[in-house]
Amino acid sequence: MSFNLPDLPSDCNQALIGAWTSPDDGYVLKQCQSDCYHKTNSSIVSFLMDRRINKSGDMLLNYKIGSQINYSIILIDILYVMDGDAKLNADVNSKLHFSFAFPQYPIYVIYYKDLYCKNTQIIKKATFSFYKSNANIQDNNLNIHFEKVTHDQSNYYLFGIKGIQLSMTCSITCQVCIDQSNCDVCKYSFKKITLPSGLQVCEQITSCQENCFLCAVSQTENICTQCFPGYSLQNNQCISLDKLNICKSQTNTYYADPNQCLKYAQNAVKYQNGQYQRTNMETYYSYKCPYNQVVILYPESYYSLYWCGCYTKNCASCPYGICITCSEGYTIKNNECIPTCKANQYLDAVSNKCIDCGINCQLCNSTICKQCTDSTFQVDQRNPQNCISINSCVVSNCQTFNASLVLFQTACNVSVKTIKNANNAHKITLYLLTNSSACDAKSKIVQHVIHKIIKFVKFAKQVHIQIQIKLNAYLAVFKIVKNAKVQTTSFVRNVIQDIKLRVIARVVT
Repeated sequence: MSFNLPDLPSDCNQALIGAWTSPDDGYVLKQCQSDCYHKTNSSIVSFLMDRRINKSGDMLLNYKIGSQINYSIILIDILYVMDGDAKLNADVNSKLHFSFAFPQYPIYVIYYKDLYCKNTQIIKKATFSFYKSNANIQDNNLNIHFEKVTHDQSNYYLFGIKGIQLSMTCSITCQVCIDQSNCDVCKYSFKKITLPSGLQVCEQITSCQENCFLCAVSQTENICTQCFPGYSLQNNQCISLDKLNICKSQTNTYYADPNQCLKYAQNAVKYQNGQYQRTNMETYYSYKCPYNQVVILYPESYYSLYWCGCYTKNCASCPYGICITCSEGYTIKNNECIPTCKANQYLDAVSNKCIDCGINCQLCNSTICKQCTDSTFQVDQRNPQNCISINSCVVSNCQTFNASLVLFQTACNVSVKTIKNANNAHKITLYLLTNSSACDAKSKIVQHVIHKIIKFVKFAKQVHIQIQIKLNAYLAVFKIVKNAKVQTTSFVRNVIQDIKLRVIARVVT
């Protein structure tokens, strides 16, 4: 059973698991004590406690693991109350021992910020984990002795448990396990690491070496992947950058070059149901994130699980929660980090990713190429995201301009011979070609000339039927050319000039 804060019920029995007894005499603990209240609305908030005089106040949990035994790691997360000089110890099946020292400052979460017990603000949290095989578990029974360590023997200092969560997993921050020791999908923000043994685990923040923030762990391996701020990772160890200890005396700071002491992040958001939500949670000393990032909390673990980053996606630096610098490859715009696309890419509005332009295209959007790589290419009208050679067709059902030119030259050669035998025909044609100022008026003039040629050829008695067939084919080709883009103008102009030169040359001779 688990609850997400601030949804813990006021009755502690609803947030607890298993059977609770006193290790002193086996006394069954069922009644939640109401020693604490919420300051803002005076509501009573209960904790499971043993307040009997001359008893230790310790509590023993017996929990039947059941079908969860398939996974190798057991994770315990508790929210508790304790005051005075007391500290908490946890003993698992008389085999494993964990200790939680009293912090210099109290730790609390949003709803419990104004929770007072005996006029002291003292809500705490603790997380510990262990391998099932190390805990001497028999018959699936898990026994945890929560011990209040204090010099006072009269049970004066408070110790109570508000909520406890128990889960089993293959890796502490794994979302989907493959088997009892390998992870398939890690929780958001935690990377999957393949250990030297071949095990696939997720980065985690617990059970790491000294001054290590993120590590990859198995029963026999412990590899640090990221140190706390102010430390450098060298040979799997986190070495302090503060060689002269200039930040040692400055509370809640870490060393950063050049010779400055920066405060840890004092802002936090919670990550829940795939969304970031702002929170007024005080971070204090239990969260050590760089000043230019925020603490991102997982409420599912009573806020014991966290990571450092920005709730603006792909943001690298966000002091006070406002993104000022994006990760490499991204540019900040309206407090968002968008991909920085290359010259031959465009930003897709749906996927928010950079998409490559089409073939031989230098500048484009999602529908058309705006600029080809150089002047030897033109936009392909059949697929406007691509560019093709200027010698290639740009209209449907066209072969190639080169093929059209061969056809034209063949038809022209034959027609010139015919025209030489038709005196009137070649004179009028020569006049049209040499005196028309519309030689560059795209293909309309070409079409007009061909019509004239065909008209005159019909009067030539010695015309062979194949000439007319070839000229008709040529006319059909250039009717299509008439609908082509401006890129065809230069070619057509050269063809017309070629007609003039050829006809003039043949007529003169």
